[in-house]
Amino acid sequence: MRHFLAATLLVLAGCAATPEPGPAATGASSALELYRQALAARDANDDAEAQELMRRSAEAGYAEACHEYGLWLYLGTYRPRNPEAAAGWLLKAAEQGIVDSQLFVAQMYLFGRGLPLNEREALRWFTRAAEAGSAEAQYRVGMAYDEGVGAAPDPIHAMKWLKLASDQGHLDATYHLAVLTVEGDGTPPDATRWTQAIALFKQGAEGGHGPCQLALGQCYERGEGLPRDDAKARQWYEAAAGSPDVKVAQEARNRLKR
Repeated sequence: MRHFLAATLLVLAGCAATPEPGPAATGASSALELYRQALAARDANDDAEAQELMRRSAEAGYAEACHEYGLWLYLGTYRPRNPEAAAGWLLKAAEQGIVDSQLFVAQMYLFGRGLPLNEREALRWFTRAAEAGSAEAQYRVGMAYDEGVGAAPDPIHAMKWLKLASDQGHLDATYHLAVLTVEGDGTPPDATRWTQAIALFKQGAEGGHGPCQLALGQCYERGEGLPRDDAKARQWYEAAAGSPDVKVAQEARNRLKR
């Protein structure tokens, strides 16, 4: 009897390892297949079929389809733009953890496009995406705390989030982290803070970031945080003059004329 029970349990365990798909599993599989078919139709330039299949996948609850369909509605990919209709689908995707949707929803709240203008909600969604590891979201949260958007200004929180983004290679975050390191609490920076800021400016400048190149050139020109060196100042101004940031490039060119 014991051997029979043991054998029966082994058989049941084997059956449990490969269960018959239930309704939920079947539904998820169907939604995924609809999503794949929608992408194939899109790539084949079958616009009507792509829209229909993506809508059906989204209605079945597939998160990636909710995101994609929401973007199509927001951007007017196949029909006139409809930010209000897009918002519902993007929110569904965001609630399911799609980070790109969380970022998009945050910006919709921030600018009042398709969703009511609400800076607190914008910060909440940026924070969710930031906590999921998005460098762009971490940068946005850091800037929100720096500028007091959606929350009271908080230099400590700002620097925390900017550092997380900078550590992932987000050079805008690197630049603003350097600026906050020097200016953040309103007190004159000491040698340690200047050393930290210069290291950040150099990191960004060597990565091709125009504002960091301009700032590093200014530090060399003024002798702030490092010995004055006109040749190195000019070197970084020349680099910044080629920046795609028009204001940065113009300021660098102005300094080269002096």
